[in-house]
This record gives sequence, C-alpha cells and structure tokens, in this order.
Amino acid sequence: MIRSTKLQIALALFLGATLTSGSSFADGSANADGSASVNGSVQTELAKRLEARAAKTLDKAQDAATTALDKAARKADQEATSAGDAVMSTRLGAEFGMSAQAVLDEQAATDASWGELVIAHTLSANAKADAQATAANLALVHDAGMGWGQIAAGLGLKLGQAMSAAQAETQVATGLAQADGKVAAISSVSAGHAATGVSASATNGAASASTNAAASAAAASVNATAGLGLKVGH
Repeated sequence: MIRSTKLQIALALFLGATLTSGSSFADGSANADGSASVNGSVQTELAKRLEARAAKTLDKAQDAATTALDKAARKADQEATSAGDAVMSTRLGAEFGMSAQAVLDEQAATDASWGELVIAHTLSANAKADAQATAANLALVHDAGMGWGQIAAGLGLKLGQAMSAAQAETQVATGLAQADGKVAAISSVSAGHAATGVSASATNGAASASTNAAASAAAASVNATAGLGLKVGH
C-alpha cells in the first residue's frame, strides 16, 4: 500500500505540477479543442479518498484483486499487440459508449495501455456516485502508483465482483465476446462489511455454522445423559 504523501508526490511528478507546502497542484489548462486538461488537484483529492476508504478493506484482499486485474489487463495488452489500435479503440468504444477516436484520444492523454483502459472504464462505470472517478482519472491515479485492487476497494466495490467484471470486459477487448454497451456490474460493499472485506453471505454462513454446531453439541449431551440413565436403570 502507498501512503497519501507518497502518492501525492508521485502524482505531482507525473502531471508535471509543482507541489509546495500547504498548496495544491496547479489548475489544469485548456486544450487546443477548448476542453479542460488533466487537473492534478482532482487526481490528488480522488487518490486521498480512495486510499482512506480502501484502508477499511484487508490488504490481502486488495493484493489478490490487484493481481487478478493486472492479469486481465495484460491479456488485453497482448491482444492489442496483434490486433492494433484501430481494432482495440473500436471494441472499447462500442462497449463503453464512446467513439473510437475518443478512446484513442483518452489513451494518448493518459498514456495508459489498452488493458489499463479496460480496467479503468470497468471500475468507473460502476462508481457513478463519484463524479471524479472517471476512467481517465482512475488511469492516472493507477499510473502514479495505486494498485487496481486498492482503487476498487477505495471506490467501495466488491472485489470479487470487480475481478469477474474485469475478466468479462477483457473478453470484449480481446474479441472473444461481442460489445453490447453494457459494462459488467459490480455491487458496492455495505458499510457493515467494509472493515474486513467479508461478504454478508460469508458472515451469515459462519453464524449458521456456529448455530448448527451448538445444536449438535446440545443434542449429543442429551443423548449421553439419556444413555447413562438407561444403564443405571438396568
């Protein structure tokens, strides 16, 4: 896990901004087409929120998710080597509701690989409550050093579903599945289970097992007592 200060500095260096004590990153300027360029302060604020929320989830769970998401990204990158940028941008555009050119522009602006864009869009599409969690911003935060598992946990997403969703979207990126414009869904983690990363089903299962064990122990005790009574009677 990376600490806020380290991530902030990494973002500053990556975005070419100068970080001074008590100040924020320089505001983004306008691009030639009039759109706003990447704003370093936005990524910094986003990264801080992600890191704070991810702290409630076990590091081990985040690391496992990062490994799985990185593996999915590598598959898409391998496909891009043979398929080419035009094919990849068309596939991703159709799936994520963008034009092929917009996808190419986004890749150029973030310097993300095709696989990283797949993961960033998959997570972003399931984090609509956070307006700053755009695919581009998530890609930049990841490039600055935050793992995908930590980002997913920071967005409050269930890590198991995040891994499954990434695999599903990678199928589209690699041409093994048809783009349908419907990004694989990832549920949010409930506040009650965010601290440990344990799902409600696992918690209920443990409680049920405990109850069954107690019932079995009580039954065994009753049978043992009954058995002793018969022996004394004879």
